[in-house]
Amino acid sequence: MNLKNKMMLLVMILGFSLAGCGGGDNPGGGAVTISGVAAAGAPVSGIVNVKGANGEVASSPINTDGTYSLDVSSLTPPYILFAEGTVNGKGIKIYSVGVSAGTINITPVTDFILRNAIGRSVETAFNSWGTTQVSEAALSTAETDVQTQLTPLLNAMGVPSDTDLLTTPFQADHSGLDAVLDAIEISYNGNTATIVNNLTGSSYTDDVTVLGDSSGLPAADEAGSQGALTDAQAINAFWKSLEDLFVTAPSSTAITDWVNNRIAEDFLDEGQNKTNLLNDWLSDNDPIIGETFSAVIVAPIDVSATVYTKGYSVRVSFSNNIESGDFLTPMVFDGATWLWFGDRKWLDTGANASAFMSVSGGVVPNTFSTGFELSLEDDFNFAFNKGVRSAVVRGPGLPADGVVYEHRFPDPSFGIFGSFGVFFIISDDALISAIPDNAEYTFTLCSETAIDLANNGTGSCTVLQTYTDTVIKPPLLNSELNASKFASLTNPSTHNLSSLNFGGQISVNWTKPANTNSRQVFFIWSASSTRFSLSVDVEGGGTSAVLDTTDLPVSDGFAGLFVRVGDNFGRDFNMGWSFF
Repeated sequence: MNLKNKMMLLVMILGFSLAGCGGGDNPGGGAVTISGVAAAGAPVSGIVNVKGANGEVASSPINTDGTYSLDVSSLTPPYILFAEGTVNGKGIKIYSVGVSAGTINITPVTDFILRNAIGRSVETAFNSWGTTQVSEAALSTAETDVQTQLTPLLNAMGVPSDTDLLTTPFQADHSGLDAVLDAIEISYNGNTATIVNNLTGSSYTDDVTVLGDSSGLPAADEAGSQGALTDAQAINAFWKSLEDLFVTAPSSTAITDWVNNRIAEDFLDEGQNKTNLLNDWLSDNDPIIGETFSAVIVAPIDVSATVYTKGYSVRVSFSNNIESGDFLTPMVFDGATWLWFGDRKWLDTGANASAFMSVSGGVVPNTFSTGFELSLEDDFNFAFNKGVRSAVVRGPGLPADGVVYEHRFPDPSFGIFGSFGVFFIISDDALISAIPDNAEYTFTLCSETAIDLANNGTGSCTVLQTYTDTVIKPPLLNSELNASKFASLTNPSTHNLSSLNFGGQISVNWTKPANTNSRQVFFIWSASSTRFSLSVDVEGGGTSAVLDTTDLPVSDGFAGLFVRVGDNFGRDFNMGWSFF
């Protein structure tokens, strides 16, 4: 071997032996970055954390479009990453891995690849990454295995089956690789992964400790997924027609024609039927002028007991000048037209981790409480007319036999039996500490009265319907509560009723804690033994609102102003300001 070849061999040996032991991917100095997209059917709202082989860590927030960028100059490859936050109203924590800086995506598929490559817990791998990493060969083998399993779905989306699922740049725009993420759902039970193609309902299981043990999705899923994509285009055309209808204020005739032709005759959504919906829209309550919509298919639905030929549960994203968000709703096909079917619920249910701070002023100190807002709203009394007189709510942190709610007909709401409100207070921090993330709460509708359930036990409930809601994060501990968690009112600045411009516009201003968004201002007062209320929704970073009390009665004794902010995990923080 000549001198030149010996020197080249020496450089190769040294380069290999020093990998992961120096100052990162750029020993010569300068910034080294990792960037990519963190998404799981929608962008992750949260943060990205990365650890290098030298044990050093870095973190960065995720942008609203799912992109992120990290300076990893102090880290050495290979890298292990995780994105933690929320997607579509649920908490999520997904992992990824990279052998060098550059593009590294973080998705359920990258998480699946990493688990197959290491054959053990990803959490354990992250914690021990400073001493034990993954080989590039194992990572390559695992990715090839996953590519093979997902080939029918990749082909249907026009994504080459040999696409590098870890490092290929993409956008969270429901096309290409992102459309694959929209369609796929991966869950784990120990070392067994269950992979579902939501477009077709097909599924398979995979032992992540054994490579090559699963053939993956059936070949027929390619055509089945393509058919569902065609349906998705038609469903989006449906929502685009609604968007077009409300570009400007439509006539009552145009609204009526749209509802008659686009809403299923047996439409039912949180107790609202087709006639209720039409009347609501004709009263200018919904939608908002200029509102935009888009939809993705979540899963097929069973329409065998209906007159329809097929249907899907779809997630509809919306945005207007007040708020943005998404909701799940079924769509059905009658053989000619896609129709809005509604969520089939008799009423609206909601479960939120919440905290309250009451500010009375004077010598009375602020008081705090934490727990859940568990609400049932029967706005059209549909549930009452179906015989519902009470409800039982069960879930982590609540009493074993549940919390009893009573229907307050003719008022279309429920309240905790023996109490005025819907807020269930938890004073024991040990109970809160035992509540997991993404805890499920069931709302069981009963024909018995609340007093009958209280006397005879919740087990005596004759079940009429049962619904489930998910709480992303448990409530704050009582020991964590202090004024810094809540909005701080700057106007009004006194507790004197005379400071309010009753009969006109009341300006409300506040500051909010970091990492929270403003959600709502709610105002209640009494006049001649009658209760009145006003509310204003506030979007994102807003810190002001105007309450219009023109032509409304002046309070004759008490009023309360509530400013609600919330964090990225769906938890609400309510500041209540009393007036006398």
